[in-house]
Amino acid sequence: FAQGSPFGDVFGDIFGRRRQPNKNPDGMVNITITLLDAYTGRDFVVDTKDATINLTIPKGVRDGTKLRVPGKGPVRFKELPPGDLIVRILIDYPIEWGREEDHLYLRKDINVLDVLTGCQIDVTHIDDRLFSVKVPQGINPGHKLTLRGLGMTNPRTGKIGNLYVIVNFMMPDISKVEHIEALNKIKSET
Repeated sequence: FAQGSPFGDVFGDIFGRRRQPNKNPDGMVNITITLLDAYTGRDFVVDTKDATINLTIPKGVRDGTKLRVPGKGPVRFKELPPGDLIVRILIDYPIEWGREEDHLYLRKDINVLDVLTGCQIDVTHIDDRLFSVKVPQGINPGHKLTLRGLGMTNPRTGKIGNLYVIVNFMMPDISKVEHIEALNKIKSET
């Protein structure tokens, strides 16, 4: 029935379409955390006009995850109990970092001469731990180096993803004549 129909209330009540709410509506608030916060998990204080809430953000939480806090929503109708508060988590990623499922990705610039000969590089994890990683000789741009078990923890299963270091080539500044001649010699022999 259209709104305003004299039968709307009667039939609405019969079929249960116009029940009185038993609590206030739920509210939603967004919070932004760092990738490190998501990696380690942390306690977070959420201030709303209705309440101050101590929230535990689980290790490995994903961008866009919604956490429900029962009974902490807004109070529009004082005669009804408060609704729930939905806290949506947004993650602020550093520019060189990315994530897919439980895997982390880090872009790393490496001198192309080091790539040609192979080398060891230092990789600083999001939590500041330092790892030494072997770069095989002659890899292509975009090659992924795998550090197993250094990704995000899955909040449901507890399994840990990998950290993938994506190699970007960085061109050295070669200006000395003897260096250019040496490169030309190598080029002519390959």
